[in-house]
Amino acid sequence: EEVQKVGGDMFVYLARANMNLYLLGGLLLALVSILTIALVNYSEDRRTLALLRIRGASPDHIRRFVIALILSPALLGVAVGGVVAVLAGYGLASYLWTLREIESVIQLLPTHLVASALTGGVSVLILVVLAGAAFSFGQWTFRRTARESLLEA
Repeated sequence: EEVQKVGGDMFVYLARANMNLYLLGGLLLALVSILTIALVNYSEDRRTLALLRIRGASPDHIRRFVIALILSPALLGVAVGGVVAVLAGYGLASYLWTLREIESVIQLLPTHLVASALTGGVSVLILVVLAGAAFSFGQWTFRRTARESLLEA
C-alpha cells in the first residue's frame, strides 16, 4: 500500500515517465545504429560477395557469411548495451532514492533488479529485428547477377 502511494507521487511518476521516454529513445537509436552499421558493412563487402559468387560459392554459403558479418557486431553490441543498461538503471534508481525530495518509507526499501515482461518483449524485439536485417541483407545479395554486382561495386 505504501509503495503504491509513493508510486503515485508526482515526482516519482515523472521520474518513471522520463525513464520510459529514455528507454524508448534509446531503443530506437540502438536499432537505427545497428541497422546503419549493418548497411555500411554490407556495402563495403559487396565486391567481396560478388567475387565469392563468381568463384562458385553457393547461395547458402553467401547467406551464412552475410548473416555472420551482420550479427557478430550487433550481438556484441546488444550484450554490452544490456550490461551497461542494467548497471545504469540500478545506479539511477539507487541515486533517485537518496534525493532530498523523497523522504518517506521508500528509503527503507532496498533497490533490486526487476525484469518484467516488457523487458523480455523488448529483448525479443531487438533480436527479431537483428535477425530480420541479417536475413534481408543475405537475400539482398542476390538481387542482381554476380557480374552486375561486381561492376556496380
